[in-house]
Amino acid sequence: MANDGVPTEKNGNEARAIRTYQSDVEELLSHEGGSLTKIAAIENEKRAPPVPFDGPEGPDLKETVLVISAVLIILGILTVGFIYYWEKGASSTKVTLPNNPDIIVPDSVVDIDISGLTRDSLIAALNKDRIQTTATLGNVVEFRLVQGQGDAAPAITATDFLTALNASAPSALTRSLQSGFVFGINAQNINQPFLILKTDYYQNAFAGMLAWENTGLADDLGPLFFSANPATETASTTGSGQATFGDAVFNNRDARVLKDGSGNIILLYSFPDKNTLVITTNPDTLNAVAAKIVAGQLVR
Repeated sequence: MANDGVPTEKNGNEARAIRTYQSDVEELLSHEGGSLTKIAAIENEKRAPPVPFDGPEGPDLKETVLVISAVLIILGILTVGFIYYWEKGASSTKVTLPNNPDIIVPDSVVDIDISGLTRDSLIAALNKDRIQTTATLGNVVEFRLVQGQGDAAPAITATDFLTALNASAPSALTRSLQSGFVFGINAQNINQPFLILKTDYYQNAFAGMLAWENTGLADDLGPLFFSANPATETASTTGSGQATFGDAVFNNRDARVLKDGSGNIILLYSFPDKNTLVITTNPDTLNAVAAKIVAGQLVR
């Protein structure tokens, strides 16, 4: 039989009414003398949010933003200062670029003003720099020959250089020369000079060098490369006492060489390629300069 429409559960032989919210309210009103107002207050307390933790508060958001902003401003000031002083220090170092980077890439460059110099004073000035210039063993130093002072001073041409030396180079050679050239030293136990000339016509340049051997090549360039008189101290001479050149091969490079009375090479020239003529004093300098010429071709 139903119990006034209220479902029941069986537990053994007894039936027990299921607890509902209505039954709880009726029981509270009957046994504890409560009221509906009191019951509503109790339920409201149950639904109230938890009491906040009364401990130390975290950092204020505004203060955090201010601290981060201050740090960023300080970092910005330090960065700008570093860049300014770095650029200032870099600009205070003067770097002299090679006069002819497409010919050779030297280890260093020295400017020499030859304005108004005669042949003798030019040779004296170049020999002084050749002797006094210091460089790491094996390095190649270019003497940048210019007319005037400062970075804007124009470099002289190959023809200007030969003219300043009063050289008796044949016209077949001078007409075949390009304007660019390099005079410098290779640092060995003593500084060894070298001269690089560029040509557009190998046949004329080679024929001109052979002719120059007989018209004063050793006398014209000798004072820049050696101090001995080649007419009296070379191993082989012509009937007139003039020094003569001979053939030689160094590292598969054909060369023409001039030797002193002891058989030591004092001057040689070679064509590392069809457009480049190197005049120097020994095979080691020829090899060092040829390597720098290859580096210049790679840059180009």
